[in-house]
Amino acid sequence: PQYLTDGSNFAEANSIIVDNGSYYVAGSVGVGQNNISKAMVWKDGEVLYELTDGSSPADANSTIIFDDIVYTVGYEYDEIEDRDIPRLWIDEEALNLNCNSITGGRAYDLAIGTDETISVVGYSELEDINRAILWRNGTSSTFLGTSQVRDSYKYSITLKNMDTFEFYIAGTEETENGTYQARVWGSSGEFTRLEIEDSEVL
Repeated sequence: PQYLTDGSNFAEANSIIVDNGSYYVAGSVGVGQNNISKAMVWKDGEVLYELTDGSSPADANSTIIFDDIVYTVGYEYDEIEDRDIPRLWIDEEALNLNCNSITGGRAYDLAIGTDETISVVGYSELEDINRAILWRNGTSSTFLGTSQVRDSYKYSITLKNMDTFEFYIAGTEETENGTYQARVWGSSGEFTRLEIEDSEVL
């Protein structure tokens, strides 16, 4: 295996992508005596970007390359506001994603269409409920889910058509009995429950 860190501190790799023969990994590494996680991007096994300075917990969950620019999403804890702030990094520049929330949120994955629209999925916490959310270009946001009183999360997005921006989003949503059910959302806004009997398990 390829080791990205020396094992002296906590570290994790959350996602990987290949572009023009190079591989990019998004993740985090703990720093200092308190092992505070710092958001990172590696390229071909070497540190490309230290997205945060390790003064507060942060994580990079996914990264993609578009027109030779590295786009990464994740979160960073804001000690002053006492909440997680969902973040989009363009190369090393950090942009806060509008989550319309006083209690924060996190970003997990992103996709970019041919019109350069950046779509990010994750969740935003509203009135103690975590709501699955889709951000477009960092500001506008759309909640997808069947309930405003139960938790839902989006973890991954993929494009079916980059020109018309048809997409699928995978995540989970809390049911009435308190369990969590796997879901797929489509660009039409409709959602599908993933059941063992009607899904092919690979």
